[in-house]
Amino acid sequence: PSQWITVCLYTPLPDSLYTKEELRQIWEKARPPPSNWDMAEWRMDAFHALMKWSKYGRRAEYGWEVDRIVPLCKGGDNAMDNLRPMHWMNHGAKHEW
Repeated sequence: PSQWITVCLYTPLPDSLYTKEELRQIWEKARPPPSNWDMAEWRMDAFHALMKWSKYGRRAEYGWEVDRIVPLCKGGDNAMDNLRPMHWMNHGAKHEW
């Protein structure tokens, strides 16, 4: 019997997919930054990469994107409990696993 492997292609979504309020809810899920840093502007993703609120959607230092914990191609959805912030480099690398 053959076994199939599901491959998820990485496709960044447009910024307009989320409202600013939704982005703030997603942002709040990230790990806190070092203790003397401004939590409103700085956070760390699941891999401890620093992200900056104002760099959302940018492929730049401290840039971040919205990650689906369970990708759409593996049965995930856009429900808030399946979304988290992730540094853009980690987000792209995640889809290479």
